[in-house]
Amino acid sequence: MDYSDDTYSITGFAGNRLAARGNRQNQTTFINGRFVKSKEVTAAVEKAYETEIMKGKYPFYILNIDFDARLVDINVHPAKSEVRFAKGNEVFSAVYASIKSALAEGRGVAAGADRQARIKREIDYKSTEKEMTNTSFFNDTEINKPLNTNVSRKLHENLMEARDSYYGNKTSDTVVQEKQAKEIFEHLPGIEILDSGRFTGILFNTFIMLELNDMELLLIDQHAAHERITYEDLLERFRKRTMNSQILLIPAVITIGEIEAITIENNSDLLKELGFEFDFIGNSDIALRSIPSEITEKDSEKVFLGAVEAISQNAGMEHMLIEKEAIYNMACKSSVKANTILNDIEVQTLISRLKNLENPYTCPHGRPVIVKLTRRELEKIFKRIV
Repeated sequence: MDYSDDTYSITGFAGNRLAARGNRQNQTTFINGRFVKSKEVTAAVEKAYETEIMKGKYPFYILNIDFDARLVDINVHPAKSEVRFAKGNEVFSAVYASIKSALAEGRGVAAGADRQARIKREIDYKSTEKEMTNTSFFNDTEINKPLNTNVSRKLHENLMEARDSYYGNKTSDTVVQEKQAKEIFEHLPGIEILDSGRFTGILFNTFIMLELNDMELLLIDQHAAHERITYEDLLERFRKRTMNSQILLIPAVITIGEIEAITIENNSDLLKELGFEFDFIGNSDIALRSIPSEITEKDSEKVFLGAVEAISQNAGMEHMLIEKEAIYNMACKSSVKANTILNDIEVQTLISRLKNLENPYTCPHGRPVIVKLTRRELEKIFKRIV
C-alpha cells in the first residue's frame, strides 16, 4: 500500500478478509517510523473495513505514517507510545482513504471452503512494542532527529516479517498457503462476467448457480446479494438526500414499547430523512404513513422497527455510524430471504443490479455474496481425480 497527499505519506500492508482476527493484536502503527498507539488510526482503519469483514472481526494492518513531527504530541503516555494529533480529522481521513483504496484493489470473489488459507503463525508484537518504546528517540529533544539506525532496521525487519507471515514467507508450506490465498480472492476480469454466466438453477431456494464455462461455477447467495444491493441503494440516496418515499394506502399501526417510543421521539428527524413518515397514536402506537420507495409494503413494519432498533443500540455514537447502522438493518429486514422462490426475471434482475455495485463481493455484514467453485474441486470431491 502506498498513499500520499499534501501532508501525509502512508505505506504498509492492509490484510484481506482471511487475515481478520477476533482481536486487535495484529494491528501495528508507526508514526515517522516510531511505534505508537493511536485511537484515530485504529478507528479510521476499522471504519474503512466496514462491510468488508464480518462484525466482531478485526483487520490486520501495519502502517507507517510520515508527516511533519510538529503536528503530533507524544507526551500523552508515560512510555510515549500513545500520541495526540494536532489535526486528528485530517489523519483519520488520510488513513481511511489509503485503506479504502487498498481494499478496492484487492476485492474479489471468494472460493470454496476447502481452499481457505490458514495463517501459519503470528508476530509477537508485545516484545517489539517493549523494545521500541524503550528507545531514546522518544525523548522530546530528539523528536526531529533521524531515527536510530538500529531502530530503523528493526522497523523494516518487522514489516517484512509480518508481511511474509501472512503473504508467503516461502517455506514449502506457506508457498501453498500463498497460492490458496490468491485463489480465494482472485479477481474476476470485471464483475461484468456475470452477464456471460449461464443460469443453471437455484440450489435450496437460496443459492443462484451460474456456469461460467466448462471449468467454473459461481454460487450467489440471493439474500446477501439483495441485501448489498438494497444497502448501497439506500445509502447513496440518503447521502444525496434523494430518499424517495411511498405513501401507504392504509397506514400501518405499530405497537411500540417505552424505549422505542423515546427513541422515535428523539430521532424523528433522522427517521424522516430515512424515508419514514409517521404519527404517534396515544402512548403505545405509531401510525406509519410513508416508507422508502425501495421497501415493499409487507416489510414496512419490520423495516421501520429495524431502523429504530439500530438507532437505539448505537445511541451516543457518531451520527454517521448511527445512520449507517440504521440503513444496515433496513436493508437486512427488507431483502429477499433464503428459501424464497425467485422466478427467472427476478434472478436476472438481481444479477444485473449486483454487477453494477461498488462492492458486489460482500454483504453489509461482511459475508461473501459470490463464491466460485471449480470443476476440479468437484471432481476431487467425487474422486474422479486424486
